[in-house]
Amino acid sequence: MRLNENNPIYKDSYIQLNELKFNLLKSIDNINKSNELNMNNIDDQSRQILDDLRNLPEVERELVNIQRLYNLSETLYVFLLEKRAEAGITKSSNTSDIKLIDAAMVEGRPVKPQPLKNYTIAGFLGVVIPSLLIILLDYFDNRIRSKEDIFRLTPIPLLGYIGHSKIKSDLVIDRNPKSAISESFRTIRSNLRYMTNNGKTSEIVLITSSISGEGKTFCAKNLAYVFSITGERVVLLNTDMRKPTSNREFEIHSSVGLSNYLAGLVGVDDVVNKTNQENLDLIVAGDVPPNPSELILSPKFSQLIDELRERYDYIIIDTPPIGILSDGLELMKYSDINIFMIRQDYSLKGYLNNLNDFYNSQKVKNLAILFNDVDMRRQNYSYGYGYGYGYGYGYYAEDNGSKNWFSRLFKR
Repeated sequence: MRLNENNPIYKDSYIQLNELKFNLLKSIDNINKSNELNMNNIDDQSRQILDDLRNLPEVERELVNIQRLYNLSETLYVFLLEKRAEAGITKSSNTSDIKLIDAAMVEGRPVKPQPLKNYTIAGFLGVVIPSLLIILLDYFDNRIRSKEDIFRLTPIPLLGYIGHSKIKSDLVIDRNPKSAISESFRTIRSNLRYMTNNGKTSEIVLITSSISGEGKTFCAKNLAYVFSITGERVVLLNTDMRKPTSNREFEIHSSVGLSNYLAGLVGVDDVVNKTNQENLDLIVAGDVPPNPSELILSPKFSQLIDELRERYDYIIIDTPPIGILSDGLELMKYSDINIFMIRQDYSLKGYLNNLNDFYNSQKVKNLAILFNDVDMRRQNYSYGYGYGYGYGYGYYAEDNGSKNWFSRLFKR
């Protein structure tokens, strides 16, 4: 069936066909343009590739150089990594002998030194401990060290001081009359004259000590000698019959003495020995008896004292130690002056307590202390006139003696 051109169906089909044709032609045109653009791009790329191909040798050389640098850097980097790994292994395998005990700084301050702590320890070690040590040593020290100890421990007056003697003889006044020790005995002689104003025709001076070795015999001999050189008649009576002493200084070697007289074996004239010093006689202790204490208490001893008072101005009695024996206490009833010997760094403080009891109870009359073997350099001792031991100007014989270089340098 043939459609009429005026048919609506025909018109619509015709219109659609024309639109389809138009669209088809337009699409073909667009495809051609697109193909043309693609062809142009391909041509451009082809030209670029051709240009690159022409420049390929120069780029390749640059690439080889870059590759060489890369390989070198990579090799060096790997080598360094290996060395670091080896160093790490070595460090981990080694055990260090260093141990950190304290950090050098704590809260911004050095750990050491600590001034406050150091000063505290130094003060404790330098002040507290020495002070405690000195206090303890002084508390437990039972020996008399200085005149202050005597003044503190007893009210008994101090008669004088006797320095340390370097002479190997008991009679220092005869051996060295210008020495300081000789001068000290002269001072003691003067002090004793003030203690003997009792109107008697003669004076009995008794010298004793607490124990043996304090120098009572030494002082008795020198005191008897220093009285005799003034022209006064002196007799030295040794009553220590248990332990007789040597008298070679007086050139007397007789063994007949006090014990022989008290036993009734000899008379007074038989026991009195003339010495090598004018006006000085000596009665030795005699043979050692079995009963010396009973002999001292016998009436013959009182008769001897009465006889000696008629003959002599001074009777010096050397007694046994009263701290050990009672003989000295028994003899004190005859004496006018009683001298108690104390030796520096030797005599014990405890013996002064017993002596104080005798003094306070007035059992012993006219008692005085004589300080013996004193180191005059340790303190400023004097001899009763305010002069210290040795003037340093040749006053005493010791000052004229030769000194070693140390003494000349530091003891001017």
